Amino acid sequence: MAEETSIFFAKDDIIIVEETLASVAEKLAAGGFVRFERAGEAVMVNAAAVRYLRTLRQAQGGR
Repeated sequence: MAEETSIFFAKDDIIIVEETLASVAEKLAAGGFVRFERAGEAVMVNAAAVRYLRTLRQAQGGR
């Protein structure tokens, strides 16, 4: 499974994209509208409207 990153907006709106946190942050840093793929559809995100990003890291191996 690809790493998922949550993108948080005002009023607690959230979208989840299947990209690494670093990739999402790099794209948003360019500003303007950024295109992401999510669940087979394209979404455009206004970089200026993003409050913060978060990703959950999956444990590998072990328990």
